[in-house]
Amino acid sequence: MTVTEFATLRLASSHTWESPDVQAFFQTLAIQQAEWSGYPLRFFEDTSDTRIIYLITGWTSVPAHYEWIASEQNQVLLEKAKGLIEVIALEHAALDSEVADGQYVVWKQWEAQEGESYESKGIGRVVEEGSGMVNSLESYVDEAAAVGASEGGKLMRRLLLP
Repeated sequence: MTVTEFATLRLASSHTWESPDVQAFFQTLAIQQAEWSGYPLRFFEDTSDTRIIYLITGWTSVPAHYEWIASEQNQVLLEKAKGLIEVIALEHAALDSEVADGQYVVWKQWEAQEGESYESKGIGRVVEEGSGMVNSLESYVDEAAAVGASEGGKLMRRLLLP
């Protein structure tokens, strides 16, 4: 089952997305993790707190992601991340990460309801054991449309690397 990784990161107070060290770290991460997983990484900032960065990407499975996390290559990256970012949360959902391809993305979460269907594009259950949550992603080109759709969710703006 293909899964989407949702990582919530916080930039250290002394850094911004434009900081050279932050840019270098995320460029290296994007290249190395994508080579390992076969999926592109997308980065977004929370429009209400630009220190919050969301990493959204795909994996063939949750165990494949945990294999990457434990790898020496990733451990070197995590060491470089010290003083730059803090990992706030990590989860996986059974949905296609490619739906997060817009300039703006709205990420919503809710408790799964009995009989609810998750067959729609961009909707999937969180796969961590014991979680009864569902995630959805919707992409928008226009900020105004995204703002209108963001009620009850997180509005994120796409971040690009040089």
